[in-house]
Amino acid sequence: MNNKTHQRVRLIVRIATLCALVSVVTISIAIPIPNLSGAYVNAGDAIVYTCAYMLGGAWGALAAGIGSAAADLILGSLIYAPATLFIKGLMAFIAGYLMKHGGGSFKSRLGALALGGAVMPLGYFLYESFLYGPAPAAAGLLFNLIQYVGGVVMGLFLVQAIDRVLGRKEEA
Repeated sequence: MNNKTHQRVRLIVRIATLCALVSVVTISIAIPIPNLSGAYVNAGDAIVYTCAYMLGGAWGALAAGIGSAAADLILGSLIYAPATLFIKGLMAFIAGYLMKHGGGSFKSRLGALALGGAVMPLGYFLYESFLYGPAPAAAGLLFNLIQYVGGVVMGLFLVQAIDRVLGRKEEA
């Protein structure tokens, strides 16, 4: 196997592994949101950000979007799968792009995750407004904001921990 093929295989394995990890973590901690059929709060966003960090914007978006949408399908939240594919993919794309171009400081990573993550409450509010109307969507917004903050905190912790394990130094 030549070097180029070897690198492609490694990339595919990384994408598949992180895709599966997003699904497993999302499914493992899924708390249903009252009055929104199929909606739930989960810890999968931490792995969405890990995908963004480890794979970069485009490949991270692919792994995060597919893994999150697969979790929706497995949990029976079929109606959310298309929106989740787009929303989680866009979160990872933005966060990955900003982390790549913003340096490796704690502040720049926090900003990248916060901006990428802001897509989630807004995206689901718009989608749920379309499905159920603005009032039920507004009721679910609080849960999405809680998940947003928790995902950013857990994701930042994971990204910083990965750096320590790999022996990377934080940039100033």
